[in-house]
Amino acid sequence: MARERLFGPLGMEDTSLGDPEPDFHGYRPLMTTAADYGRFLAHVLRLDDDRWKPLWHIDEELAWGAGWGIELGPPLCGWQWGLNEDVNNFVIGCPSSGNGVVVLTDDPEGRTYYRGVVERELPGNHASLRVEHNETWLNLVV
Repeated sequence: MARERLFGPLGMEDTSLGDPEPDFHGYRPLMTTAADYGRFLAHVLRLDDDRWKPLWHIDEELAWGAGWGIELGPPLCGWQWGLNEDVNNFVIGCPSSGNGVVVLTDDPEGRTYYRGVVERELPGNHASLRVEHNETWLNLVV
């Protein structure tokens, strides 16, 4: 269904869902490339829907939207990350401009790398890049 409704229409030829992981209640990892995820990001940045509305405020800079972290801006930007033991990944995009960045690493310390890429390619004040130092955030996740 994902291939038929999403991956195929967006030209995400190198993307699939991995096998279900044990004890994750149906969670299936997304196996993709930066180029394919960039196609997905470009698509969602064009959508004018609730995913870009702050649904739950973390603090004055950050909120949760429908599936995305939201930098309240201006400009408003949506972000997602994958912080696993062996990789760090980050994606951020601004619906108002359509600009975004996808960074996939195979480095458990990849935060330094993706921060540099985002700061160079999408300049601005990105609270999402400092989230692990945000006291409000830390109190929510610890």
